[in-house]
Amino acid sequence: MRRGRWIVLLAALAAVAGCIGTARDEVDTQSAQTPDTGAVEEVLAPPSEQALWSDPQLAPHPDFDQPTLTHVPEDAPEWWQPIDERELPDEVEGFEHLSQQGEGWAGDGFAIFGSLAVNPDGEIFDVSDPTSPEVLTTFDTGVNGRQSLIIPYTDGTLVTVIASSSGEYPVWDITDPEDPRLLSTIEVDAPGHTLANPPGTPYIYNANSEGGYPGYAYNPATEEGGKTEFIDLSDPRNPEVVGDWVNGYGCHAISFHMTEDKQRAYCAGVDATQIWDIEDPLDPEVVSTSPMPHNQQPAPGLPILATVSHWVVVNEDASVMAVADETGGGAAPVCDAHVDAGDARASGPFANVWFYDISDEENPELLSWISPSTHVTEEQRPGECTGHIGRMIPDADRDQLVMTFYTGGTMLIDFTNPEDPYIQDRWTGKDSMDSWYYNGYVFVGDRYDGIDVLALE
Repeated sequence: MRRGRWIVLLAALAAVAGCIGTARDEVDTQSAQTPDTGAVEEVLAPPSEQALWSDPQLAPHPDFDQPTLTHVPEDAPEWWQPIDERELPDEVEGFEHLSQQGEGWAGDGFAIFGSLAVNPDGEIFDVSDPTSPEVLTTFDTGVNGRQSLIIPYTDGTLVTVIASSSGEYPVWDITDPEDPRLLSTIEVDAPGHTLANPPGTPYIYNANSEGGYPGYAYNPATEEGGKTEFIDLSDPRNPEVVGDWVNGYGCHAISFHMTEDKQRAYCAGVDATQIWDIEDPLDPEVVSTSPMPHNQQPAPGLPILATVSHWVVVNEDASVMAVADETGGGAAPVCDAHVDAGDARASGPFANVWFYDISDEENPELLSWISPSTHVTEEQRPGECTGHIGRMIPDADRDQLVMTFYTGGTMLIDFTNPEDPYIQDRWTGKDSMDSWYYNGYVFVGDRYDGIDVLALE
């Protein structure tokens, strides 16, 4: 197939890809319960100053005091308590599958807090026993959910926010996870794939997946390029859009790394990856922009036809940045596939995880890339194989990453030497969309089958 026909095919596939949506959903108010306007009266103690475990991805912003997964008050409600830690071996080498529960999809990310997990399909799980998670309840979110957040408050309130491609994000009170109640709906101009909460703050960043091209895909964009909207959720009953920052790239996803000395956000901006200084979360500054791929600018307005900066995360000391590439918007079964073009053959790297040296944040340097090889297993569903969403495994001595690749499965990647990363293990039983490391376990969100729990061995 000649290159022009290949581009046309990718464009057609992208229109129906899992990460490209076109429908404008409306919140189904008839299915929602009456908003609960009564706040929890008792104020909790401040979050613990000492982290339950060291993880800068989850550490709170030093200027704010809301709880996070790693910093909870001593008198926190039962559902806020973390799962028991599973001691890791001296050398983590692979996965062991422990359990599966649920039927909903993880989309562009499910959420975990304490003993609870919530997926954007409206399933709430009790994960206090990772070997046997339970579905506590299912509820109609009112939208075609793409991703979920969980945000805790110092008065004991716990909410989940559901991202959707409609630009309407319902905020649900899950303080009682068996009785979710609709509190409010956030409305934004640019429909989003994902939302991001700078840990410890009451703010949300709207990641609209615009990339850097005005009018790219189905999202409106400014003439200056993509933008990021800031939402103040200090009062979850009355959310307020408080900022409209034209940073040049509408992010597909945003992650964080917090220390006392440096607060950073990382924007997977479709056709580029950005590092932000978020000392002031509502007035960030762009530290650097790295076009995809190879630090080379793609064809204007056509990033989805090539490599796509879909998810980004950094290691423990923020010296190495890993960028998951969702080539073709997750539409094609790539993972370093090749295409015959007449007498020539076009090949990857496609759908890889790209590793950058960011010890000099203003000048990221590409070091290496990796993706799973071609694969066929009895359990595998036919479909995409690209980098999607993952998390670092906190370890002061070793850099490891769990990353999902759709039907390619979930990878355990060692990049202690970022110039020579390697795949330690691969779990291929599912259509993997999202993965969380949590206290010795890996929770994997599936496209069709709720969540799976893996142990690290």
